[in-house]
Amino acid sequence: MPPEPYPCSISLITATNWVYTGIVFGTTIATPGGFSASTTLAADVVWYAYVVTSVDINGQESAPSSYISFGPFKDIRVTAGTNTISWLPVTGAVSYNVYRANPSYNNPVPGGSVFGFIGNVQGTTIFDSNIGPDFSSGPPIVQNPFSGAGSVATIYLTASGTYTAVPTVTLTASPGVTATASSVTSM
Repeated sequence: MPPEPYPCSISLITATNWVYTGIVFGTTIATPGGFSASTTLAADVVWYAYVVTSVDINGQESAPSSYISFGPFKDIRVTAGTNTISWLPVTGAVSYNVYRANPSYNNPVPGGSVFGFIGNVQGTTIFDSNIGPDFSSGPPIVQNPFSGAGSVATIYLTASGTYTAVPTVTLTASPGVTATASSVTSM
């Protein structure tokens, strides 16, 4: 088990058998890595960027990979050609979702760019011959309130008095993500 404190669940099996299990927030399938990229396009001024996610048998999608960025080449939107992106297989993955940013002229695709879905493949390679990205379906945004800067580490809540309903506690963390929990009272 990871060192305490961390979120967990305690289950009573029998009077002498309790199970203490860490809670996993977010996806449990690994993110793809080990990328290679090639193209049939001639050298020019356009840069490309892709991200890939793995998908398990339950349809759970991993966090997006780091950018796969390469260039400068001809613009695939006006010149016939194919970009080939490959990666290493992920244990438990049944397919992979691939996303592409709009190409960038004269400079690599900047950080924070929007990526659109271009395909789901069962292998570890995609051939992009100008697949139009669907920007209404981008890679998942991973949010875990218990990790990273500004994370929730511990909450101590004490209140005295008489309540006629179970109180609600609302927590806000940057950049404006709100987590709500209800308390359990004992009388």
